[in-house]
Amino acid sequence: MKINEGKLAVLKGTTSEVRNYGQLMVKDQATILDEIKKIAGERNITLPDGVSDKKREGQMDLSEEGGTDFDEKFIKMMHSDLEDDIKLFEKAVDINDPGITSFAKTYLPLIQSHLEKLEGVKNDDH
Repeated sequence: MKINEGKLAVLKGTTSEVRNYGQLMVKDQATILDEIKKIAGERNITLPDGVSDKKREGQMDLSEEGGTDFDEKFIKMMHSDLEDDIKLFEKAVDINDPGITSFAKTYLPLIQSHLEKLEGVKNDDH
């Protein structure tokens, strides 16, 4: 989901900060997704092909925005999603599965840094 939203930010962001943040999301979230797919494959877990209907609707709403309204909605959506992700990764650190624990410990700081960078984008531009 964040990859798609990042692509939208690259295309529709009104500032270089929003566009650059979108590029960061595309790159880093693709790396995280690849790792999730690897872990799921090792555990014979089938991942969904796409995002939920609710998330797809949110992306559609975002894609319909333009100008600074797009920027504000993008930042708000990213902020909420990253906060949720951080909570999930913090829980995953304590799961009784060394592979998942290692994954969570590796990527939790990256996701936390995404939230910190987003705060900087929000404070600089809005």
